Amino acid sequence: MARNDDERNRFPSSYSQPTGGGSTGVKKTNDTVRNARRESVPIIYQDEAPERTKKSEAPGTKPAAGTPAKTETVRKVKRTESEVNRKVKQTESEVNRKVKQTDRPVRETDAQHEERIRRAEKAANRGDDSIAQATDLPEEEPGKEGKKKRKKHRFLKFLLWLILIVSLVEFGVIYYFTGKANIKPKTEIAEEDSYGLPGKYEKGVTNILLIGTDARIVGEDSRSDSMIIVSICPLQHKMYLTSVLRDSYVDIPGYGKNRLNHAYQMGGGKLLTQTIEQNFGIRIDGYMAVDFYSFIEIIDAIGGVEIDVTAPEVHYVDAYLSEINQLMGIPAQDSFIYKEGVYNLSGRQALAYGRIRYIGTDFGRTNRQRTVIQAALKKTVRTNPLKWPGIVNTIMENITTDMSRVQMTLLAMRVPFLATYRIESNQIPYDNTWWNDTMPNGQEVLSMDMEAVIRTFREKVYGK
Repeated sequence: MARNDDERNRFPSSYSQPTGGGSTGVKKTNDTVRNARRESVPIIYQDEAPERTKKSEAPGTKPAAGTPAKTETVRKVKRTESEVNRKVKQTESEVNRKVKQTDRPVRETDAQHEERIRRAEKAANRGDDSIAQATDLPEEEPGKEGKKKRKKHRFLKFLLWLILIVSLVEFGVIYYFTGKANIKPKTEIAEEDSYGLPGKYEKGVTNILLIGTDARIVGEDSRSDSMIIVSICPLQHKMYLTSVLRDSYVDIPGYGKNRLNHAYQMGGGKLLTQTIEQNFGIRIDGYMAVDFYSFIEIIDAIGGVEIDVTAPEVHYVDAYLSEINQLMGIPAQDSFIYKEGVYNLSGRQALAYGRIRYIGTDFGRTNRQRTVIQAALKKTVRTNPLKWPGIVNTIMENITTDMSRVQMTLLAMRVPFLATYRIESNQIPYDNTWWNDTMPNGQEVLSMDMEAVIRTFREKVYGK
């Protein structure tokens, strides 16, 4: 009995009630048990996991015998909003610092910016000091693309400036040489409105009249041996060469009916221009005239022209060349061809070739003249650009024109582009629009249906 009493005193919580009975003893026992249980069970919150616990004991003390060891839960404290904002700002500053270090311009879209902020907040809530994931942008690198665009823009800007500088230098050089041309200012003709001409530069078309005179002596009055209208049509990417036959029977203003080539002898380029405009309804925007010697110097300046000379043409080339040589004090047979073939004709040889009229009459002759013009244009473009100033200088020294210096400069600058144009050629009068006629003095001329000629020219050049 003594042992049982002793056990009750030592382990009161092991017995439901004392031997003596009574309500007071029962209540004390239940409170003791309840307190023991409350002390031994850890407090667990609903939003916390009971994983990390540790024993709690006072320093230097030992738990009483028979009493369970006390334990306490390590609560994970949720960060406040101010701490989160502070962490986000810290993360953003770190991101900006690293971006500057990489020296890479980053341009974020709104969506990318929001995604980066969201990841930074998430990292801050986790308490993660690493910003690797928070600063992770999409796989593409917008800064790299922007850098490429800026490089491309800088290159294009540099190229545009280079083209502008070269163009200004070219304009200045050509403009200087145009001062050597024999310029006869153009005067507008009051009656030209009654000609029914196309509007000035209609559809972008520019008509330049090339005149080759038959002057053997510098400064003498001469007739126009060659007349070619060069129509530049940029909208059609085309050049149209139209020869006007010198025997065309026309009305020369102030002089009456006569051959067209007499107009230049009577009133120079101005009267010839007026005659063509009035009879054929073709607006002439400017003319350039050269004589025999000027033509020779210009062709020699570009290094000659490549022409395929046929067997029937060889004899006449040498015959005309003999005459030219004698005029220039050169041995008669100098530079003879003797046989057919493709030749790079010099200025004298090209002039002789362009004067042949006994093969194909005057129609064949004008066709050969247009062939020389086309060959000269191609040769000029293929010539070393360093030689162009010398070529321009020679041309300007040997022409008479009514074009202004600015007009001639702009036209010369277009030559490289004109070489890429499709070239078509024909002559006035057109086929089936003319007939042989005789003047009162008995000279043979070409009469024509003027309305048909005007209509055909406008269809071919203006497309109407």
